[in-house]
Amino acid sequence: MTKRAGSPDIDAPASKRSSTSPSSRSSTPDDLAIAAQPPTFHTGQDVVMVIVGEGEDSEIFIIHAGLLTYHSGYFRDILKSKSSSRAAGDAGSGTSIGPTMPKVSLPTISPSTFGILLHWLYTREITLPSGERPGLVPLAKLYLLSKKLLLLPPSTSYLYQTLVFGSIDAASLSHLSRFCYDSGDSLLEDLAVRKTMETFGRRDIEDVMEGMPERMKGDFAIAMMIQCVKLPGWSEGGFQGVFETVDPDAEFELETPWKMESADVGAESVHGGGAGDVVGTGTGAGEEDQPAESVEGRGVRER
Repeated sequence: MTKRAGSPDIDAPASKRSSTSPSSRSSTPDDLAIAAQPPTFHTGQDVVMVIVGEGEDSEIFIIHAGLLTYHSGYFRDILKSKSSSRAAGDAGSGTSIGPTMPKVSLPTISPSTFGILLHWLYTREITLPSGERPGLVPLAKLYLLSKKLLLLPPSTSYLYQTLVFGSIDAASLSHLSRFCYDSGDSLLEDLAVRKTMETFGRRDIEDVMEGMPERMKGDFAIAMMIQCVKLPGWSEGGFQGVFETVDPDAEFELETPWKMESADVGAESVHGGGAGDVVGTGTGAGEEDQPAESVEGRGVRER
């Protein structure tokens, strides 16, 4: 791989993209038969020059043609069309080098993301270059690129699974969510909702909602409802009588509302005494002066 210059991350996804592939053509049986022949490197191989990016930020990659045509339907089509007009290389070495080397330009692709993908094709290991921001966004870009280049379905599926089982912290959720929803890819949108539900906590609610793309809020609400009705014991009206009764910044669990207190609570505690009574305790006036952690039977527990 020959580098022209350092390049920024330039493959920010286009909004409302209808398709993430350069071609809507599906693989034919003949294509799959060709793809089923893995490359070998025991002898000299044809190579391809792939120019990724644009201008001073572009990079040049010299890649074995067999590797590309085996894994990528996009390169298979491109190189097949070029082969008829390409001059023959050195027959002795089996390679095509120099002026006769076929060239493919990918001006809209990030050299960084392409390099990660190429490393994975050769080694089957996903590693991020130094300086690349860690997290799931680089993997989401890798997954989108695999679809653009029409990688074999098992490869694209594997890359998506690395996202599904990857970890993310709450602070990175908004970055991932914005990228996924800007990509226009439905599976990435589902991933953003899933990762938010898996990761955010009680204290993160405000920040998560503020950083959430507008289109995602409806999807997130529906997903939360679907998961809530799956909870054990839920039939209908599962939130009836449930409301927040403590400061969300306090170190307590959700307090049980007075309507849901145990049956042995006295009627005098429910219907109250004086204005100073604490509802639901059954101990009479003056109890409000006791510290919360010393009051029993309220359903408030320290974490």
